[in-house]
Amino acid sequence: MKKHFCQASLIALVSGSALAQGADDCAGAAPISGVGSFQFSTVGATDSGAIASCNQAPSADVWAAWTSASETDYRFSICTTDYDAVLAIYDVCGGTQLVCEDAAGCTASLFDLELEVFGLSPNTTYILQLDGWQGMQGSGTLDIATIAPPGNDDCSLAASIAGTGLFAFDNRGATTDGVGDPTCQVFGSDQIENDVWFDWTAPSTGTFSLATCGRTYLDTKLAVYGAQACPPVVALACDDDACLFQSRLEFPATAGLSYLIRVGSFSPLARGDGFIELAPAVRPPNDDCQTPTPIAGSGPFAFDNSLATTDGPAEASCQGGAPIENDVWYSWIAPANGPFQVTTCGGTILDTALAVYDDATCPPSALVACGGNECGAQSSAVFDAEAGRSYLVRIGSFGSVYRGSGTFAIDAPPLPSGDDCSNAVPLRGLGTFSFDNRRATTDGLPARSCLEFSEGQIHNDVWYRWTAPTGGRYRIETCGTSTTLDTKLAVYRAQGCPPAAPVSCNDDTCGLQSRVSFDATAGSSFLIRLGTFASKTEGAGEFRLILEEPLFAPPKIAPIQVPRSP
Repeated sequence: MKKHFCQASLIALVSGSALAQGADDCAGAAPISGVGSFQFSTVGATDSGAIASCNQAPSADVWAAWTSASETDYRFSICTTDYDAVLAIYDVCGGTQLVCEDAAGCTASLFDLELEVFGLSPNTTYILQLDGWQGMQGSGTLDIATIAPPGNDDCSLAASIAGTGLFAFDNRGATTDGVGDPTCQVFGSDQIENDVWFDWTAPSTGTFSLATCGRTYLDTKLAVYGAQACPPVVALACDDDACLFQSRLEFPATAGLSYLIRVGSFSPLARGDGFIELAPAVRPPNDDCQTPTPIAGSGPFAFDNSLATTDGPAEASCQGGAPIENDVWYSWIAPANGPFQVTTCGGTILDTALAVYDDATCPPSALVACGGNECGAQSSAVFDAEAGRSYLVRIGSFGSVYRGSGTFAIDAPPLPSGDDCSNAVPLRGLGTFSFDNRRATTDGLPARSCLEFSEGQIHNDVWYRWTAPTGGRYRIETCGTSTTLDTKLAVYRAQGCPPAAPVSCNDDTCGLQSRVSFDATAGSSFLIRLGTFASKTEGAGEFRLILEEPLFAPPKIAPIQVPRSP
């Protein structure tokens, strides 16, 4: 049976045989409601078979059917317990798990937990599952409390702040009383949800920045308004995702005047805390192409375009139509001849775009290389440099709304796959395969059978290892593919590297492209070498490997039976 205590909001969810009749399974979940402290124990309870998403193993569990009050935002906590408890909340028995928590504690204990849930429906019953981490059992007290709205939840109650620096915000429990604004229109929404308000007095006249970048985990939206009645209608500036999921904006301010600052979430279901940062909007020293920061060597080099403007050409063709925005500039002198790669890959979370120029005029016009999204949201570009020559390096964002900081490097680019014969790329079967000999070296030997136009070498070669699936005559070609390079092809029987005489070699069978044919038996292995006629010619393309003529076994001929004469 269920035991009921005299306290108005205290119900003991007891274990053992009594729970077999009730709270030991979801169908018999013990009814509780509103706020208060609720004792529970899983000692002796059975496992219902439902494993919460934040748990990793079946555990003895007890269940409660909790009915919310008129509020929508609640804090569930287990701060008093003798085991590592897990709490999951579902919409109905066997339904959708809404939230689950194991580790976020309300004290220094390893066993307690605290879970904040926003946007629940008033006067609605939800299913609570209480079990233990990886099979643990124990008892404790589940405390349920409403989350009170912050003091600056309403525009009319904006918190007064002054000066510059960091100011704490917390929109947990906040409602939305501001109105949407066209300047806040991002991803289909012009509203700032769950907003809190600040009344800020400008310490001086000038342009100021307001940001949550790196100051919260919340997906924020920000807006600033001049003196207006509540709720304000026209924003001076608004931003959503200037720095990934956080926000940054700039606005003009006059000393002594007051401005309303609105901080909220992109999603109506998201709430949290953090800091806003107010600071004078000081442009980076290398914001202008005419004042690049001198750099030398390979780096990494720090960049920050948080407050940068855009003064370079769009270069939209480099990155799918979007211009390079919010750019900062560097002057780099090449330490040697050869290919170099400038890259932000692994150096930032910012969606970057970059370019390299071979002139010193501003805005530059001699584009050498550019890139965008070569490694996820980051960028890289390869260019041939001349020792002692100065190049302009431009780092910016993919679109005007993105700003941030990070590092970039300039170094010798990685060699392509299959650059060395000993690391030949394995191929299987027949078909069309891609190749790329950009930045490839030459490690194969020249051969007499490859001698055409007084050149027996195959330059910038890449290698493949292939085994014939069946006997026959095979053909490898760059003819009729997307390849526009002046290619050379050779096939060798698999042997040590570099291999000696090729089985077949060709330069220009079809214009500037190549074709070789050779015989193979089933299971025999070959090295395929693909490169270019000239040493400075590099690029990407395709080659095709097809079976020209299968090798058939001679047919068996049945003996002819000659009838005997009668």
